[in-house]
Amino acid sequence: TTDNGGSTGHIRHCQGGIAWGDTRNCINQLITEPSISSMMFEYRFKGTGELDGHNLGNLMLTALDNLSVRPLDAINLIRNMLKVDVNILPMSEHPSDLSALSVNGQWVTGETNVDEMETDLRRLDLSPEVPATKEAVTALAEADAIILGPGSFLTSIMPPLLLPELGKAIAANRKAKVIFVANL
Repeated sequence: TTDNGGSTGHIRHCQGGIAWGDTRNCINQLITEPSISSMMFEYRFKGTGELDGHNLGNLMLTALDNLSVRPLDAINLIRNMLKVDVNILPMSEHPSDLSALSVNGQWVTGETNVDEMETDLRRLDLSPEVPATKEAVTALAEADAIILGPGSFLTSIMPPLLLPELGKAIAANRKAKVIFVANL
């Protein structure tokens, strides 16, 4: 929920709120019955206007957020509409940005800027630090297996682990196998 690139980044810059792009993509990857609804959800505007490059699913989730629908409820509403049976839990329901401190003392903010850093990192933070969703903490505490990945290590796998409640839930779950899936 820290993405700041592409359609998601532009929407966050204009509207605020959490980053919906990765959640939207997760929902899309779990669709088993393609439909007009799923085609609409993944529709990306083309042209030269302000909507160029924007994904309708991002706009739908942002609209629900602007209507004060709890992000987890918005996800569940879209999951039901698209007949996605798998539960999807965001790490947090509050906006936050990824920040990194390089070994030479330079701070950068934003997932895309962290991805583009050419120097080694000394520190990675969320700014501001936000609370984890209770549902994600519970799911991790009760899991039989916890799979970290795949995805960019610094910008996809690490951000949830920066939330103290999530890290503690993983560490406290003695029965779960923790599996790390690295990118090729």
